[in-house]
Amino acid sequence: MNDATKRTADPDARMKAHPMYTPSDLAYFREKGYTDDEIIAFWDRDLARGHRPVEHWTTATPPWLND
Repeated sequence: MNDATKRTADPDARMKAHPMYTPSDLAYFREKGYTDDEIIAFWDRDLARGHRPVEHWTTATPPWLND
């Protein structure tokens, strides 16, 4: 599988099972051109630092302000 295919393919079980996985974060990293292995390395690093999973908004307004 080439890099372009790897960036657009559905996430594998390894990625979906990662505690830092969110569909929007995966899409963000893939849009930037990172491979699955690079994305998992970022998630592993962030998890080790105690960070929480990231949700990227699709609009400029945070969801809690839309209520």
